Amino acid sequence: MVGEIISEWWATSNRNGGRDHSGTVGDIERNQHFFDIRDDGHLYPDEEGLDLNDLRDAKMEAAHTMADIARDAGRSGDDHDVTIEVRTGKGLLFQAAFVFHGLKQ
Repeated sequence: MVGEIISEWWATSNRNGGRDHSGTVGDIERNQHFFDIRDDGHLYPDEEGLDLNDLRDAKMEAAHTMADIARDAGRSGDDHDVTIEVRTGKGLLFQAAFVFHGLKQ
């Protein structure tokens, strides 16, 4: 169920806020940040990335992305465990996660 929510969100998201994203995984630019989404064993890699100024901008982008996913996931009423893994060409910078677990009614 989570995979369906993430897949749908990923396909319709404008998560880059209209910002230009240039470069590719094979030709990574210095400030290229990638926002991979992981849920219950499924990985949705960000193959385009965003050209951001610094770590603060990457944290803000991760927070906005997480809020969008959490809003959609909360509507489903199911349990969710989602992580955004933010990386550059040098490796993992940080992870942001949310967990929805509750009693079934």
